[in-house]
Amino acid sequence: MAALVIPEAVVERFAATKGFSSSAYVLCSAAGTVVIDPGFRDDALFNYLETLGDMDAILLTHGHWVHLAGIDALVADYPDTSAYLPAPDRDLPTDRHLNQSTPPNGFSTVVQSDIQFLEDGPHSVPGYEVVMTGTTGTTAGSSICSVRKLGLLFTGDTFMADVATTTYRPTGSGEDLKMNAKKFLTIPFDNKTRILPDHGPETTHESLLRTNHSLQETGE
Repeated sequence: MAALVIPEAVVERFAATKGFSSSAYVLCSAAGTVVIDPGFRDDALFNYLETLGDMDAILLTHGHWVHLAGIDALVADYPDTSAYLPAPDRDLPTDRHLNQSTPPNGFSTVVQSDIQFLEDGPHSVPGYEVVMTGTTGTTAGSSICSVRKLGLLFTGDTFMADVATTTYRPTGSGEDLKMNAKKFLTIPFDNKTRILPDHGPETTHESLLRTNHSLQETGE
């Protein structure tokens, strides 16, 4: 997508294609710069961060290798940054089986950097107030991250424009995903909230309820 410019902030999206197709986001405002769900070192993303001059935090919605693989490189360039991950995924950064960086993927991801673990609920991430909501299914700690003040919702691997995620991966659970789809439908998001998934196009909460088959089936 082109840069998403909203009052008080800009969100840039970067495609991580090395070994796996996914997206990373950079949320930037006068309050600070946060990278959400980074992947392998990506020149476009790193060059963009250089133009900003600093980075305050790395925030992961879940602990799959494709996102964990970006942490150490970012921390090496920005040693004062803080990294955050949902608490139920605390074992994934250092367990190659759980984070799926064993064959056949062909990558080995064992994170060396310090990570702070977030429980469900509101948190202060440098520059921003965020709300983490567990949407277990793709992993035990898979979460969506709301920045309500800015009308943004980062849905990670949980909810894309058309479907919910697959659940066959380690610590994934189809039953949990169904329960959390029901939970998602009870959260009073504004219809215009921007939905920013790790896969597929950006959408809005209003559109997501119309186009996401998993949410439609749950709401029937």
